[in-house]
Amino acid sequence: MLTESYYYDTRYPECKQTLCEMLEEIYLCDSGSHFTWVKPHIRMSHKELYEQSMAVAKGLLSLGLKRGDTVCSFGSQGPESMFMLIACASLGIKFCGTYLYAPVKKVLRTTITKVNPTAVLVGNSTSGNNQEHVFIEFCKVLEELAAEGLPKISHILYDSRVEGDDNCQILDGWISLTGIASSGPQSISNEILSKAKSILSKDEPFLYLCSSGSTGEPKIVLTSSRLFTNASNIARSRHNGVKKVSAISEVTEGDLRTIITAFRCLREKDDLVILHSSSSLNLDVVTDEIVSTIEKYRIEKVFLRSDYTAAIVNNKEFWQKYDLSCLTSFSVAGNLWSSEFKKKMQQVAPHSRDIYGGTEFLGAIESRLFSQLPSNRFMSVGKPAYNVEVKIIDENGAIAPVNAKGELCIRGWPLFLEYKDQPELTAKVKDKEGWLHTGDMVSMDECGYIYVYGRMSNAQRWKVASNVIYSISIETVLLKNPYIRSAVVLGTDNGHGHDINYVIEPVPDSGLTVEDVTNYAKENMMSSLEWPVRVFFYTSMQLPMTSGSRPKGFANRYNTRNRQ
Repeated sequence: MLTESYYYDTRYPECKQTLCEMLEEIYLCDSGSHFTWVKPHIRMSHKELYEQSMAVAKGLLSLGLKRGDTVCSFGSQGPESMFMLIACASLGIKFCGTYLYAPVKKVLRTTITKVNPTAVLVGNSTSGNNQEHVFIEFCKVLEELAAEGLPKISHILYDSRVEGDDNCQILDGWISLTGIASSGPQSISNEILSKAKSILSKDEPFLYLCSSGSTGEPKIVLTSSRLFTNASNIARSRHNGVKKVSAISEVTEGDLRTIITAFRCLREKDDLVILHSSSSLNLDVVTDEIVSTIEKYRIEKVFLRSDYTAAIVNNKEFWQKYDLSCLTSFSVAGNLWSSEFKKKMQQVAPHSRDIYGGTEFLGAIESRLFSQLPSNRFMSVGKPAYNVEVKIIDENGAIAPVNAKGELCIRGWPLFLEYKDQPELTAKVKDKEGWLHTGDMVSMDECGYIYVYGRMSNAQRWKVASNVIYSISIETVLLKNPYIRSAVVLGTDNGHGHDINYVIEPVPDSGLTVEDVTNYAKENMMSSLEWPVRVFFYTSMQLPMTSGSRPKGFANRYNTRNRQ
C-alpha cells in the first residue's frame, strides 16, 4: 500500500519494436480483420490496408520525400488519409493531423507556416461551425502565401474525392494520391523501401497534433512513435474480446481518437468502423446517424465526442427506435463526468470506461472498465500505465501524501517531445529531470488509482487548519450531485485561516436542504477540512455570473461575507 503519491510499475516490459516493425508484424499475421469506411462504403482487410499504404510509401519515396520530412493532411476523410498515416509511420516522415475548427482558413495558414510541410494531402470535406469547404479554403491560403513571397509547398497531393467534386479546381503540378500509389511501385523496389525502413528508431518523431480553440490558433505538439507502440502493446495485453470499434469524427486525419483507435485495432486484430459525421450542425440529426450505423454494423464499442455520447445515453428514443443490443462499451474522454451519468452509461453499455489524458501525455493513465472498479473507486480514471512514473506534488514541489490533492507530474514514454518552435513553453512544462507538469489537480489513493478535479489554474486556495484547500476540487464533487445546478466554494477569513462556505444554486423544485448538502459533503469529500462551515442557497438571478455561466468568485465572496 502506498503512503505517498508516487507510482511506478515496471512489471510489464516496454515494447522494443519500432512503429514500422509493429505494422509489418501486423501485416504478416494477416488476421482477417477489416477497416470499414461508411460514407461511401469501403471495406478492406488489415493486410490490404497495409499493402495500399506501402504503395503510397513508395510513391512518396519516388517524389523524393525522406525521413524527417513532414506531410500535412487537410480534409481527407476516406481511406487515403489512413494510407498516408501508415506510410509516414513506416518511413520516419512526420504526419501532421489538424482539427479544422472555424475559421478554417486561419487554422490552415497557421499550421502550414509553423510546420512548413514538404507535402500536403488535401481532400474535399467541410468543417467548422460554418461548414467551410477545406479544399477551397486551402486554395485561398496558397494564394495568400504566394502573394507574400513565402516558400511554396514542394508537393500538393489530392485524394480521390477531390477528383469528382465540381467545387475543387485542381491546379497544374498537383498530384493524385492514387497516381503515386500506382506509379511508386514501378520506380521504387522493395529493397529501397526496406532500406528506408531499416534506419528508423523506436523514438522516431512521428506525429504533429495541431488542435485549436475558438481563436483558430493551433497548439502544435510533436509526439514520438514510441508512444503508439507502447500504448498499442498495453491495449493488446488487456484485450477484453470486443471486436468492432467505431470512431466518429469530423475530419479523420486531425481526430486523435481515430488515429489512436486505428493503431490499437491493428495491434489487437480488431475490426474498425469509421463514420465521418454528418455535415449537419443539428446534434439530433448527427446522433441519429451514429446510432443507425451502430445498429447496421453491429458495433460493440464506440469512442465518440462527449456531446454525442451524452446525447445517445440520455435519449431513450434512440434505444427504442434502434436495436442497440450489440453495444457493450462507450469510451469517453475530455470531461469530468458525474457518477450518475457514469452509472447510466454502465447500465446501457456495461464495459464502458472513462479515459483521461492530454495531448502532451497520451496513454499515461490506463483507464479501467466501470464494471472492474470497486464502488469506492468508481470515480477514478484509472492507474498509471506500465513503465510510466507518476507523482503528485504539493505547492512546494514535494511529493504529496496519498489522498492529498496536488499537481499531476508524469515521466516516461507517453510524453510529447516539444511544442513546435516554442522552446520556452516546452521548458515551462517539462523540467530538467524530465517530469511533465500537467497543470491538472488530482489525487492518488493508496493503491495508485487517480482522481481528477480540474485545472490548477482555475483553483482558488484557502487555508484551513494550516492546510491548503482548493475550491475547484470541492466544486467538482458538488457538481456531481444531481440536485445542484451550480456551485462556488469561497473562503472567508476567521482570524487564523479561512472558513469554507458553499454557495449553491439548487435545481428548481429539488427540495435540497442545507442538511442534504452537508451530509453529501461528509460522504463524498476526501477530507473533513473540505466540509462546509456554512451553506448558502441562491437562485441564478441572485448570483453574479461570469460570461461562461459560472458564479463570480470575488463578487460572491462579498455577498457570502455579508450573509454570515
